Amino acid sequence: MSTRNTLLAFGALVLTACGGGTGVSAGEVAPLGSAEAAVREFLAAVQDSNISRMGRSWGSNSGPAIVTGEPRQWEQRLKVVQIYLRGGTYRITGDVADPSDARHRNLSVEFTRGNCIKNLPFVAVQTNRGGWLVEAVNIALAGNPLNPCPGPAQQPPTNP
Repeated sequence: MSTRNTLLAFGALVLTACGGGTGVSAGEVAPLGSAEAAVREFLAAVQDSNISRMGRSWGSNSGPAIVTGEPRQWEQRLKVVQIYLRGGTYRITGDVADPSDARHRNLSVEFTRGNCIKNLPFVAVQTNRGGWLVEAVNIALAGNPLNPCPGPAQQPPTNP
């Protein structure tokens, strides 16, 4: 083997061992230790506008969307979620077990954008491997991203 080929092989081996420098590859997603950690990571990814990162903390009991490829068109779905939830701050105000399923937790998140405050329900699921992921969030309750807190309806001007 030539010196050039040896160096290329060594470089490929190093990149493989290091995961390509990303820390966590799509196939090796680090499990999130709690439902709250999953929601925090998901919302941090929203603020970063990082769809891949969102896909590592969102999914089902089968695993993260970025790994399972489910649901279909998960990237497009997360782009819509990102549009609705970016530009605000959040605070987790509740985390309770789902009484009908111990592998689910219901979290309440206070979402603030400008002077508008909304309470958003999140559902987290424990995966088959033990970590936690965001499974659902009701983005409709966040309000229109362009006008999250519409004022009272304006009355048309009257003619004197």
